[in-house]
Amino acid sequence: MTKNNFIGKCITEMIKDGTTVRFNKRIYDSKHSYSYYLESPKEFVISYFNGEKEDDWFWDFIHEYSHYIQFKYEERKWKKYDKYCVAFSSFIEGERKTISPEIIRKVQEVEADGNAKAYELMRKHKIKINVDRYIQNNNLYIVCHAFMAKYKHFFFPNSIKALKLIPTYPLSMKEIEELANNKELEAIYKERLDIYIK
Repeated sequence: MTKNNFIGKCITEMIKDGTTVRFNKRIYDSKHSYSYYLESPKEFVISYFNGEKEDDWFWDFIHEYSHYIQFKYEERKWKKYDKYCVAFSSFIEGERKTISPEIIRKVQEVEADGNAKAYELMRKHKIKINVDRYIQNNNLYIVCHAFMAKYKHFFFPNSIKALKLIPTYPLSMKEIEELANNKELEAIYKERLDIYIK
């Protein structure tokens, strides 16, 4: 299936299900420039930047669509994770003073399950993208939640050096925890974060 056919199929499904679907063209990188899926109210937003490659925002599309799938078919399981996601965001934004390892792990569990679902979707529909690179990027994103909490900044380092340390298959929670304790990976994260916030 082509990417465009897959996108069209997903958008049609979400709209029929009462989900608002928006594509936002952004100019500046900010806390408002992220793509996301909200379960209540049902809202699916893909933010992209002028000149951005289609693969980049398509990766966001399939990632957020996997969260839609989680709530459509497994709402009872994932609804209880909402409080952890809200707590994590509140901490990063400075509205909450502390965060526990349990909260970080619960957010990573949601993301890891979404990553596995996205992987299955790409295999099932034979979508022509670099699946290994997509999974590797998502793995890094999931692991980095521990660093985001430590450094209180929602930041994902798109770094070749970091990706070299990350497997190209969906990670188990044990593997995620091991990588979150990898000093070399954390050093790369901190280096890229320092460049980003200057």
